[in-house]
Amino acid sequence: MAVLSSAVATVVSAVFAYRLLRRYAERGRTPATLCWGLSLTMFSLASLMLLAGVVLGWASWSFRSFYLLGAVLNVPWLALGSIAVNARRRPVNLVTGAVALVVAVLSVRPALGDEPGLWWPSVLLAGALGVALVTTRGAVLTRVAATIVVGFSVIATVLVAGAAFQVPLATSGLPEGRDLFPLLVRGTAVAGNAVGATLVVVSALASSAHIVWRRPAADEAEVFRTIGRERSYADALSRWVFSGRRGARGVGNVVRGNLLIAGGVGIAAAGGLLSFLGDTTGHAVALAIGVVVMYVGFDRTTQPAVDARVASAGARRTAARSTPTT
Repeated sequence: MAVLSSAVATVVSAVFAYRLLRRYAERGRTPATLCWGLSLTMFSLASLMLLAGVVLGWASWSFRSFYLLGAVLNVPWLALGSIAVNARRRPVNLVTGAVALVVAVLSVRPALGDEPGLWWPSVLLAGALGVALVTTRGAVLTRVAATIVVGFSVIATVLVAGAAFQVPLATSGLPEGRDLFPLLVRGTAVAGNAVGATLVVVSALASSAHIVWRRPAADEAEVFRTIGRERSYADALSRWVFSGRRGARGVGNVVRGNLLIAGGVGIAAAGGLLSFLGDTTGHAVALAIGVVVMYVGFDRTTQPAVDARVASAGARRTAARSTPTT
């Protein structure tokens, strides 16, 4: 089962990575699409290394690749995509940046304790991204955040590739990074997963709330008109958001996409927990499901918004042209 799950995770994430990178090349070079495509590429390669380890046994290069791509780098690149797609939404940036700064502050105390190497990467990564989110916006924010994530990726790659294993590498099962790597290397995994996942989830929720709050007046009227058929305002709002009705800003697609991305990250994170518990099959299954959910979210979020009024007007013009005159 572990072999099948790893193979499915590899193929699914590879197909989705290809589609996102192809969309980036053919339909406009948006930074968010590129970052998400690169992240899914890392998911695919990490799943391939997991498959190779399960089938052929682990070697130093395959486990280091699996650890670097699957446990350290892929989630920060997801977070970079979320930052890029919301770069011009100032309220979203402020909320996400504030949460990042809180994470940095909360990580300072354990960083001053007995295991500083485990926590300082989180302090630095969360602090740097938090300052960038609070102080910059738009294209400048995207460039600054990209510089931070690329720098983190280079440092993490050097550390993972060069660190000596603390104990002999097991050739079967799923070896634990906490047993093999020194504190600083493990700290990059803590930073990448904890900080990256937090930013992805907070950014998705804040963006959804911001979009719904700033929805066009016509969409707001639709919500209140729906209330007459629903038991509460919450039911009406839920019906409107998930029914596919949307105005000029493509609210339904973006909100659904953001929530799916957050859910996919949560499922993938659950896979990391299963790995910690030694459940290799559950880890592979969670990776496959998580990457599918995330891709559906990416696909929703990057769909171009359609102005319902323009579409309606176009339909009326088409109908008028097709109506025979006498």
